[in-house]
Amino acid sequence: MKRLHGFSLVVAATAIAGVAGYLITWWVARQTGLAEYRVFAVFWAFLYLLIGALSGIQQELARATRPLDGPAPIEHNHHARNFAVAAFVAVAALVIGTAPLWERAAFPGHGWALVWPLAIGAASWVLVSIILGSLYGTSQWSAISWIIVVDPVLRLLLLVIALSLTRDLLVLAWLVALPVPVTLLVLSPLLRRRLAVVPETDVGFGRLVWNVSRTVLAAAALSLMVSGFPLALGVTTKGQAAQVGLLILLITLTRAPLIVTVMSLQANVLRPSRPPSGRGRRSRGACVVAWSSGFRLPVPS
Repeated sequence: MKRLHGFSLVVAATAIAGVAGYLITWWVARQTGLAEYRVFAVFWAFLYLLIGALSGIQQELARATRPLDGPAPIEHNHHARNFAVAAFVAVAALVIGTAPLWERAAFPGHGWALVWPLAIGAASWVLVSIILGSLYGTSQWSAISWIIVVDPVLRLLLLVIALSLTRDLLVLAWLVALPVPVTLLVLSPLLRRRLAVVPETDVGFGRLVWNVSRTVLAAAALSLMVSGFPLALGVTTKGQAAQVGLLILLITLTRAPLIVTVMSLQANVLRPSRPPSGRGRRSRGACVVAWSSGFRLPVPS
């Protein structure tokens, strides 16, 4: 019964997040025009392509986090914390380091200006994924639901306010990216209480990195198909900005209800699939991602 209640909370939170994302897509296109919306949609798709890939971190942390059998131990291992720092730096460096290869094609006329919010948003999602993974691993459903809701609703409110004042795509891009870290700040009192007894991971740091790497690779392949199409379309199409923007808008609005309504179900499957003891087991993260793709698409469009 408790798990059913938690599942209902997550589904309801995901529905709210889906509505918020849908309204953002419609409102930005309406306010900026289709030509400018094309660049916004490419930025949005690029960010959520990275977020979709990084969802592999959440999946592996959910599998590697086990509830404490008794009082919190005096000494915790810090594998998740150490991994968070390393992954945050690695993701930011990867985005910024590879930017010379794609920034002009992805963001014509804006280039490096949009690389920075992209890097901050993607790197910050590493922290969100690790926290969500730990919360899923210990069935803390209300905290999970708050994270799922606050991020998109905050993004919607900021964009609606900003669009009443400006159409500057750089401002809009920052307001898409910043709600990711701001959500953690807003919810920090709640998360601090929930994570005060954060259970230890049942795999070492090296094993955690290896497990996450494989799962992120699988999640990236799926995310490329789900969230990457506006990016691929924008990079490969020259000119006709308004027509491309219209095509992206129509496809996004058509498929979004099908994707976001079931986007949160995978993490509910991961934890029950864990064996009673995590010691010595091998990672099945990539297999879980591939198997679950049959009924759940991972990220909002």
